[in-house]
Amino acid sequence: SPESFTLTEPEFAIEICTAVMDVIRPTKDTPLILNLPATVECYSPNVYGDVIEWFIRNIPRRDTVCISLHPHNDRGCAVAAAEFGVMAGALAVAEERSLDAEYCNRLPVPERHPYVGDLVYTAFSGSHQDAIKKGFEALPADYDQWGVPYLPIDPKHVGRTYESVVRVNSQSGKGGVAYIMKTEHGFDLPRRLQIEFSQNIQHITEDSGTEISPAVMWEAFTNEYLPEVPTYNLVSHELRSDSATGHTQITAYIDVRGERKTFTGKGNGPIDAFVQAIRGEFGSDLDVKDYTEHALGQGSQATAVAYVETGDAKGNTRWGVGIDPNTITASLRAVLSGFERHGSR
Repeated sequence: SPESFTLTEPEFAIEICTAVMDVIRPTKDTPLILNLPATVECYSPNVYGDVIEWFIRNIPRRDTVCISLHPHNDRGCAVAAAEFGVMAGALAVAEERSLDAEYCNRLPVPERHPYVGDLVYTAFSGSHQDAIKKGFEALPADYDQWGVPYLPIDPKHVGRTYESVVRVNSQSGKGGVAYIMKTEHGFDLPRRLQIEFSQNIQHITEDSGTEISPAVMWEAFTNEYLPEVPTYNLVSHELRSDSATGHTQITAYIDVRGERKTFTGKGNGPIDAFVQAIRGEFGSDLDVKDYTEHALGQGSQATAVAYVETGDAKGNTRWGVGIDPNTITASLRAVLSGFERHGSR
């Protein structure tokens, strides 16, 4: 390693390295590693690359040596210099110390420092988060080529995780909220529910002036859609289907503010029958506009999560969410959740 390579005349560096090669006598099978350090970074990256290329072209017995780089970061261009050097023909890079130097010098790595900063793989912008979410969804688990917007490399390739890729603050939109809810909690929110819930999160982040953690986001979600003590709690239900008419009749037992009540209704399926029961009991104009569900977990221990978009005669819409091992029960709980969120308390 010719120390202070970047402050040495290139011709003299060739002379020194050649003298060492004459003593060691490297071969093609046992090549000598010539590590060329930028002991003090004094070149711009393009000039560093030019010098490396010149060195490679002029070193004798080129096939018996391996050219390695060791760029320092005095100008903040070490990574760029390494890239230019590799393009010029270098075969290896001997990186500079990082963690131990940071610890000993008490000089923290900036949050946005390339590759290693805490926030370098983190997006706060709503449009960026939405694109990242969709990119991850389209990327196969066994991908051959990385391709996620705003993430030029896979963070896992440099020892990072996906946990901090999306963080939510007042700049974020539905994409960031949906990403956190799916990756951290397993809830794949429908698009219009993403919009509705993200408005709730927006109020929280604007009031606090800070980002919101996955735990606080989950607390906000459960308070809004899955309260621990709901006003309307489905205890049990019975279904009877008439194959001749295709109608379903339901008898539901619901605790209303702690008082057990029995609801009955008939409709084109369990959800419609349940809505008719609610209408009959409360004189409500509740209607179901959309419904979707998915499993939470895998195998026999999986739980169903149902999302129901409800509306009323005034055009107001509210989403409801229900969880239960039984998919029908989950959907009925979601209807009750939406009904309660319409202010029917």
